[in-house]
Amino acid sequence: VEFGTLPSPADIAALDAAVAAFVAVPPTDAPLEVESLGITSATTSTLVDVIDETTPPRDAGTYRADWCCLVGMLAAVANTGVRGVMTITRTQGANVVSRQWEHNSSLQQPQTFSGGRTFTVTQGATIRMRLQVAKVGAPAATAQMAQSVVTVDKIG
Repeated sequence: VEFGTLPSPADIAALDAAVAAFVAVPPTDAPLEVESLGITSATTSTLVDVIDETTPPRDAGTYRADWCCLVGMLAAVANTGVRGVMTITRTQGANVVSRQWEHNSSLQQPQTFSGGRTFTVTQGATIRMRLQVAKVGAPAATAQMAQSVVTVDKIG
């Protein structure tokens, strides 16, 4: 780093004080539960976020991440369907791992789209839960997702 003007002793003291006063968010094993109980609609193939939540830094341990929702079409339209996508991302420093699950249906009747994953994390890791919906097929249709819940719980 090159400074046009060197920092003053007062600036250096202020910076040192700010660094000393910094308090990091402590890791936690508190459960995460997020709901989106209303209807989220999608009229294109572009994924629409229903829930996108990242945990605070986690205590080391084994965690279970689960999701549950209903997917369906507003009305039955030939050559159309609903696409539900769940992506779970575990970040541990530079190690980032994502897994994705998908459910597709052309039915107007709501169907359950749910699942879960158990994994071990190191202290400070975060877990992102991203639940999305899109419409596939012919243009004149509306896909829907409702009664959506994601949870992350420490199990060991």
